[in-house]
Order: sequence, then structure tokens, then C-alpha cells
Amino acid sequence: MVLPERRPVPLALYLLLVLISCILYVTPLPGAGNIRIDAVALLVLYLNFYRPVSWPLTLGFCTGLLQDLVAFAPLGQHALGLVLICFFVPWMRDSLRMLSPLKQLPIIVGMLLSLKFLSSWVTALNLGILPSLEAFWAVILTAIFWPLIVGQFESAPKIRRATL
Repeated sequence: MVLPERRPVPLALYLLLVLISCILYVTPLPGAGNIRIDAVALLVLYLNFYRPVSWPLTLGFCTGLLQDLVAFAPLGQHALGLVLICFFVPWMRDSLRMLSPLKQLPIIVGMLLSLKFLSSWVTALNLGILPSLEAFWAVILTAIFWPLIVGQFESAPKIRRATL
């Protein structure tokens, strides 16, 4: 079953959302140490699941490069992870969109874990810093926002009944 597509997100709005997501990514949470929310990955996942574009790999690559520049990460670290996510999402898009956002969480956590693993691997190769449990908690904290984002953006419009 192929679900109907919604209107695509305008490019200007997408760029604004990416900039806000990058700011969220580099801002540590107060009282949470070095745990950061990967809002850029959530944005790319949401667009690929619910508002597919005709150029998903380019979307993931350019968004990842921008995230690399903002986070002062090695160029291509986040871009590679987001391209891999954009590559695998179309294979499971229709079957996962029929599930509720809470039932989509295991797949979202798996994709975010693979993204974090790839990012930690590149960091370990470049700087020799091994990941800690904070990386796992960052994935869990990021995944908690998935049902909120989907619920907010994909809620059905309310029908008002006309009074006679």
C-alpha cells in the first residue's frame, strides 16, 4: 500500500530548519554534561519518511556537510551518516509509515545508533577519543523527540462543524 504524499517542504523553510537544528546540535543541554540532541538527523529522517524529495541523497549529503561545518567535525563525518540513512529509508518508508510513531521508535533508534556509531568511529580514528555512554544517552534522548515531531507535523486537520 502506497500512502499519499504531502506537499514538499519549501527550500527556504528547510534551510531555516537546518540552521535551527544545527544550533540545537552544538548547544549542550543544561545539566546533562556533553549530551546533545541530534536534531539534524531527526529532520532528515522526518523529511525522508513523511515528505520525500526527489533528491534524498543530495539532501543528506549537503545537510551533513553543513552540520560538519557548524560542529567543527571532520568534513564528511555527518554527511556520510546522513547519506546512509537517506539511502536506507526509501526501502522501508511505506511499511513504517503505517505504524504509529511509537512503534517506529525501534527503527529510528537503530538508525540514530548507526549514525552515532559511524560518528564515534571517525572521531576515534582522528582524535583517539573513544565514545562513552553519553553517546548512547544522546541517541535515546534524540529518539524521544520523534513521536513529538511526527505528531506535531502530521496531525490531521480538525474538521469544524457548521452550526445552523
